[in-house]
Amino acid sequence: MQRHDRPDGVTVIDDAYNANPDSMAAALRAVAAMRGGRRTVAVLGEMRELGPASAAEHRTVGALAAELGTDLVVAIGDGDAEHTAAGARAGGAETHFVADRQSAARLLGDLLRPGDLVVVKASLSAGLQALVKDLGLLTHAE
Repeated sequence: MQRHDRPDGVTVIDDAYNANPDSMAAALRAVAAMRGGRRTVAVLGEMRELGPASAAEHRTVGALAAELGTDLVVAIGDGDAEHTAAGARAGGAETHFVADRQSAARLLGDLLRPGDLVVVKASLSAGLQALVKDLGLLTHAE
């Protein structure tokens, strides 16, 4: 988990190198513990190579994000990410589902607020390390 602090007070935690159900849960719990009254945003890409349990595992991750009080969940991907979004939405979190990192960058450019705490978590093959770089350049549109 690499921490990047933007001038507007947004903190981005880059954990987009590896993802499985346990590491996703650990990252979400870590961000919940770091919250300190800040709005939390989970930007979750797909976990790869989970086999037949993939849809259920993605849904469980989304539900956990909501259960932990994550304020905003952005699920990214063209496969099982929709299940992450469904789990978060069912748990009551504000949720967005986008197909790719470019769409996520545009969306987050509009949604992030000064002071937000953001975690970006996905399997390496999801390519969300580039999104972390994008987020470093984005500021909230006033």
